[in-house]
Amino acid sequence: GEEGASDILQAIFEQGFDPSSLTLSTDNPSLGANIRTLVNYLKYSTASGHPQVVADLVLILIPELKSADGIDLHRQSTDPESMDRPFRRDIAVQRALGLGPQFFVATLNGLVKGGRLDLAEQVWRLAKAAERASLSSTETDSSPTKPWALPIAAYTIMLQCYTQAMERARRKASTAANEDGQTRHSAPQQAECKGTARSASNFDDSREMGMYVFRVRAKAERVCAAANRRLRASGHSISFEVPLPDERFFNAALQLVGTSRSEKRLPMNQCRRLKRRCLKHLFRTGSAPSTPDSHLLTVVYAMHAAGFEIPEGYQHLLVGMHLSPVMSSKRRYLEHHSLYGRYKFRRSPYALPVLKMKGLPVPRKAKGQREEVVCHI
Repeated sequence: GEEGASDILQAIFEQGFDPSSLTLSTDNPSLGANIRTLVNYLKYSTASGHPQVVADLVLILIPELKSADGIDLHRQSTDPESMDRPFRRDIAVQRALGLGPQFFVATLNGLVKGGRLDLAEQVWRLAKAAERASLSSTETDSSPTKPWALPIAAYTIMLQCYTQAMERARRKASTAANEDGQTRHSAPQQAECKGTARSASNFDDSREMGMYVFRVRAKAERVCAAANRRLRASGHSISFEVPLPDERFFNAALQLVGTSRSEKRLPMNQCRRLKRRCLKHLFRTGSAPSTPDSHLLTVVYAMHAAGFEIPEGYQHLLVGMHLSPVMSSKRRYLEHHSLYGRYKFRRSPYALPVLKMKGLPVPRKAKGQREEVVCHI
């Protein structure tokens, strides 16, 4: 609950802690260390199976999120009872500006894994508003804090958030269809999903919101690159990370618009066989055997432009499509070496291979092999 979360904050920070005093300024390194401690605690709570702690902490750090209507970061209401919303919105953005990007990555991860998708979307919008305020300060050079931008992990988590909302809507639609005696293939867009984001309360909206996040990432990359150029031109030595897409980001996008978990997935050899059949159909008839989804094409084209290889589970959908060649200097190759030698991983035909970043790649022992334990008495 909130009392336990307040005790945790008092233990992490000094007595008399005020959330509005949070800042990332380097003038007070002890306060910066406290923020890093808070981020590490949020990561630990999520990894240890207690993501509900993240929701309690974020509601204390940003109390403006407690309102039932949330924070409207895009338009102002004319309701007389809501005249204080612009003021509350500005206060919330100032609080978020001092929390920094890693705090929002840890918070979004905990909220999504805890199923708090509605609160995760509010935190995401608040983080984007704080990012815009931080990047706009590079034009005026009047910000007391170091400018920052959300890393690619935040966009990956939000894609996973809307994918989870789609799966909830699909399950609820299937359950409602079975209860009413209808077919299992009834339209899932009519089923509202409890616990999902308010603007993405059904199947189609969740998919569209996920693709919106996918497109916003490309815009943020251009804006961050321009802000870095302005900082270098003005003689500043500081810079921030540009959200470049990686394997995990594209895998999350493919889960959003590609083959869902409930659908049948083919093994690698059958995917290659299906691609050969589609090629024969193209040579024989002169037309593509199928027309892929527009969202899937958007993800595939972006993946190809970034230098990644298209997973074999989706290559049969691209038969007859034109993909411009990628320069060899832009291609991405995975390094399979680590401190512990070559690490083997299983490849999925529906996702890009991702290297293991956490834990030790300890191989399993062969069957029948037992350790001999010698007891000295």
